[in-house]
Amino acid sequence: MMDGNNERRLRVFLCHSSGDKAAVRDLYKRLQTEGIQPWLDQEDLIPGQDWQYEIRNAVRDCDIVLVCLSKSSITKVGFVQQEIGYVLEEADRQPEGSIFLIPLKLEECDIPKRLSRWHWVKYFEENGYQHLMRALQHRAQTLGITLKPVSSIPSLSTELPGAAVSSLEVESKKPPASIPSKSLTDTTSHDTKAQYLWGTDGPIGETKNYNQTVPFLPVAGSQSKGDPLVKVDPGNAPERSPGIAFVPSVPPGLWRTRLSRRTLLGLLVGVGTGVAVVGGGGWFAFVRESSSSQTTPIPRPISRFLSIPLFTYIGHSASVTSVAWSPDGSRIASASRDGTVQIWDATHGGGPLFTYTDSSRTGTAVPVWSVAWSPDSKHVVSGGADRIARVWDTVHGGNALVTYQGHADEVTAVAWSPDGVRIASGSADKTVQVWDAVHGGSAQVTYHGHFASVPAVAWSPGGAHIASGSRDRTVQVWDAIRGGRAQVTYHDHTAAVNGVVWSPDGSRIASASDDNTVRVWDATKRNTLIIYKGHADHVNPVAWSPNGTQIASGSWDHTVRVWDATNGNTLIIYKGHAQHVNGVAWSPDGTHIASGSVDTTVQVWKVV
Repeated sequence: MMDGNNERRLRVFLCHSSGDKAAVRDLYKRLQTEGIQPWLDQEDLIPGQDWQYEIRNAVRDCDIVLVCLSKSSITKVGFVQQEIGYVLEEADRQPEGSIFLIPLKLEECDIPKRLSRWHWVKYFEENGYQHLMRALQHRAQTLGITLKPVSSIPSLSTELPGAAVSSLEVESKKPPASIPSKSLTDTTSHDTKAQYLWGTDGPIGETKNYNQTVPFLPVAGSQSKGDPLVKVDPGNAPERSPGIAFVPSVPPGLWRTRLSRRTLLGLLVGVGTGVAVVGGGGWFAFVRESSSSQTTPIPRPISRFLSIPLFTYIGHSASVTSVAWSPDGSRIASASRDGTVQIWDATHGGGPLFTYTDSSRTGTAVPVWSVAWSPDSKHVVSGGADRIARVWDTVHGGNALVTYQGHADEVTAVAWSPDGVRIASGSADKTVQVWDAVHGGSAQVTYHGHFASVPAVAWSPGGAHIASGSRDRTVQVWDAIRGGRAQVTYHDHTAAVNGVVWSPDGSRIASASDDNTVRVWDATKRNTLIIYKGHADHVNPVAWSPNGTQIASGSWDHTVRVWDATNGNTLIIYKGHAQHVNGVAWSPDGTHIASGSVDTTVQVWKVV
């Protein structure tokens, strides 16, 4: 429903339950009066259209999504939950810091956990509409779109609806009434112009310009609400340094880190104000404030479950979407929303050895969603949002050697066959394709069977089969030699499937899902063998250890878990990332795990 003129309007998708249709239709009409172009299925679908296809396209084409929530909608089973899944998938593709998804409460109700990372608006309150319009104005401004001015918009000093509520980026609303005196030193600071990062029950927030005397650093592992974690001089924020596990550089006056509080604690202590050492009981921090006050270092052990990774690679400027360990064990590849593939030294750390990006691209970076190594460790293949898969030379660097074009939508997954002659790709166009890895050209085989995006593909160890995971909640197994229909389809997941992997002996398949579980399946039958439960949020990647005894998974709960492959028991939990974990990979010898995260880092962990 476009205007007669050519002026670009803000496109807003209204995601809702059928029971809230009347309230959402009123919102639809109200937004139209503001010169906004809302999309509502009842108003914009044409008879005869494939409504699921059109809804998916509308989500992809919009500028912002309002997820309308009520007491009934948050518990309703049906397409609305799948629609929210489409929205979350698209939200993960947006640039860091942009406002794309706004949970909108039509009445007082709980926020579903998978939407809780975004600040919501209480539309039913007196100023709810004004708060909503302020967020829409902000989004429009970032896109170069002019909206009608809205009166009585709240001050910009308040939090914007739709802003991501990151674990390290939540702004404190007021100073704590009282501040406990738990600290590693007796030194206090009276600098009321500095900013502080405060430990809380959940996120770590920022507070500033509060005229209080505060302890410098709390006891590790015993922060309570109101305890300051680290004092920061905003004018002297450390610069970003590739290969160094530290925080990205930011404008003076606002210092926000994407590293975990454990990593931040260890590094700020070790690099900025003292030293960090490793002892038999784990990490110990010795703190000395750089002032004339007398201090006494006091060692405090940190649990190994709050461990600092062996290496933290920093070089990407946006979310890391995929990681892969080279078969020869020497390097790690990572893909990112920043439009690059980077190669890292797996043995010594440091900055990226190579950074690959399509030299023909201009303007906004096109996200790269997946990366995989060739069996000889000389090449990697990547798949991205531009619908193209590319092969890169990891020995000499340079531009892409081969490109594969044939998918009608984004390439969301890639995998190299064990014999090195074929490449499989999954796509948002709901298909799996197989390509000639040497000569390129058109797809050799195209598999149809999924009803939604395919974010995961994996070859069986012998190369005779391909497993694929889809947002349609299924895992399917295909004949990689003869093609045809899926030989086996697994239906037990209750939400989108994000990752699949074969066991080294080819007898089992593991899958990771938005239903917060990892499942292990019999590769020849349709039954679930084991269900792994423990993650508190969506599980994205999954990887099988080379010896077949363990499985690693990464989650939106910011952790990497290692499971016993035989009984599903949790063996290790790594808590170093500050955001969702999108990729995990084992080293070929099974002694280390690499993980990639929305916090822009790649981390390497020792398996203990």
